[in-house]
Amino acid sequence: MTSKIENQDGLSTHRTAMAAIKGKLARITQLIQQRPVLYLDYPVYNNVGDLLINLGTETFFNDFNINVTYRYSNIDFGHYDRQAKQYRPRPSIGKILDRIDTGDLILFQGGGNFGDLYPQHEEFRKTVLRLRPNAPAILLPQSLHISSGQDPVDFLRPYRDNEHFTILVRDNYSEDIVSNIMGSDRTILLPDMAHQLWETDILRTAPEATGPLIQARNDEESIFNEPERGSNFDWQSLNPRMTWSVVKLLKVYSHMDAPLRGIIETNKIWYAYRNHLVNRAISTFGRGNQLTTDRLHGLILGCLLDKRVYFYDNNYMKLGRYYDSWLGQTLAQRA
Repeated sequence: MTSKIENQDGLSTHRTAMAAIKGKLARITQLIQQRPVLYLDYPVYNNVGDLLINLGTETFFNDFNINVTYRYSNIDFGHYDRQAKQYRPRPSIGKILDRIDTGDLILFQGGGNFGDLYPQHEEFRKTVLRLRPNAPAILLPQSLHISSGQDPVDFLRPYRDNEHFTILVRDNYSEDIVSNIMGSDRTILLPDMAHQLWETDILRTAPEATGPLIQARNDEESIFNEPERGSNFDWQSLNPRMTWSVVKLLKVYSHMDAPLRGIIETNKIWYAYRNHLVNRAISTFGRGNQLTTDRLHGLILGCLLDKRVYFYDNNYMKLGRYYDSWLGQTLAQRA
């Protein structure tokens, strides 16, 4: 493969493009309008892509002095019943409802769980909306994917019916579908929240490059067969076995409706470990002078680290759609 960019001018173009992409996220402050924010559905699991989104979101809050009153994951107040295909809230979900009733603006975590591939997140959002159907809310930048063939109108109805709900989408494909149903005034195209990490200190910890890296996802979104998956690394390869124990313990802790949880919030425990996992990813990616990946946040992290990135699409073209929407002037290109 030959890179489309080989010289310093190309790197300059890349860096200018990345700075401009990050700058787009400032639009969110106009939507928040200095209201207090209730941040919901932050990830408590070891997918580094979602952790990068979460870290970028928290960096955004800090950079723009956003008043975040509380942070809750979807496991804090209930669980997803896979057999019944429903999110089952516990009585303690009243803590969320009380904050909504006092005027907090809901910000739902962004990412790639907008659709039916990851129903735990979708059903959590719709449960909150069912309990408070007119709550002011924003879904941070997401990609939409409906694999079941469900009519998008039916899928989006709970969001459309709440006239105070705004959906931020991170690719043109999602924008076309959502805006036709929600309206263009309630659908806004913005980049992934991980771009807020551009030129932050955490990225400067990356080591010197030593050679090429290949990342291939090892889940239902992969386009590769099993032998090809096994010959490369994925996010799980970067996580020590202890990660699973930490997540399990946090889930047990999150399900405790006990006074201790009012003193030590789950996110304060998890975020320390999240930073450890993200640093491992940055250290691994930093050692590559070029990267080949089929993970969207492998692509984004490579761009954040000024790497030449070759990408393969996943099984529903999430990477290609994002690239076409934002990354055409970067060091990334299709493999």
